[in-house]
Amino acid sequence: MKRPTTHNIQTPIASLIDIVFLLIIFFVVTSAIDQESFDPRVQLAETYNVDPVTRRDPRTVTINLRKISDQETALNIANIPLSLDSLGIVLKKSSLRHGNDFPIVLRADADIRYEQVDNIISFVARLGLFKIRLAAQDLGQH
Repeated sequence: MKRPTTHNIQTPIASLIDIVFLLIIFFVVTSAIDQESFDPRVQLAETYNVDPVTRRDPRTVTINLRKISDQETALNIANIPLSLDSLGIVLKKSSLRHGNDFPIVLRADADIRYEQVDNIISFVARLGLFKIRLAAQDLGQH
């Protein structure tokens, strides 16, 4: 009686390695795109006991408001400087594309006068957009 020959069974992993590298590249690129909307020069207000955002809506528009002097601020989206009129154009285009219920996040400097923040919120509300949140840095439990 002839013994069956045994073969070494191997799993080809070359294609698996390619897939893993593609996934790594995808996640690195998408996380970098997400971070580009934040102006690193904006120092957020600090707060306690804030629920973190667990899921971010891909339609979200992030507005950065940075203090230049006591009377002057710089407004940008994705580090592109904007005037109030150009902000209105960007938001109107977004509302045409996504409807009036897309989220807006306002990232304002901590030491900026609230009157300047309120001006932006009022401007956005006059455009018919009301789903706006203020970003803050969570310091944890108080």
